[in-house]
Amino acid sequence: FGFSVAKIVSLLLATTVLVSVSVRLLGTDGFAAGGPWLLAFFTGTLVWWQFAWGFVDILQAFFYFGCLAAVRLWMANRGRNGWLFAAGLLGGTATAIKLNGAGSIAIAAFIAFFLTVWRDRDVARAMRNAGAAAAGAAVVIGPYLLRSWWYTRNPVFPLANRIFPSLMRSEERRVGKECRSRW
Repeated sequence: FGFSVAKIVSLLLATTVLVSVSVRLLGTDGFAAGGPWLLAFFTGTLVWWQFAWGFVDILQAFFYFGCLAAVRLWMANRGRNGWLFAAGLLGGTATAIKLNGAGSIAIAAFIAFFLTVWRDRDVARAMRNAGAAAAGAAVVIGPYLLRSWWYTRNPVFPLANRIFPSLMRSEERRVGKECRSRW
């Protein structure tokens, strides 16, 4: 029972934060145009049904969206690089949840780098801006990668086993080799 209540509270919290961030980024007029679609999505029956299985994915989407929202806020006021560090923290959290969250960090660093080069023509400043996003991500994802490396000798286990030979090799590969050797 407690887990179901936690899922519902998390969904309601994520919906509330997404709505408030959308109003902040789009203004009330922009939210009036797109807000009902967001609310319809999060209150739809399919989302509530899928929420029982996709709990991690919705939480990851929340941090992914937060990362991109922080980059958007940095774009509005590019003198405040703390937004890029915050974007890195949120992107690192999305990556700590599932490794495909690393896309948010790549997008944030890409936008920070190329927007700075395009507007300011300053490559050193562009590297610092992209580095701020990467540093924020490293603060969050670093301990997870270190823990994974400590236990498996592969920081991104179960991926990249050819690059980082793991002590805990994939069972599918082991069984596959045994089956092939019998034939």
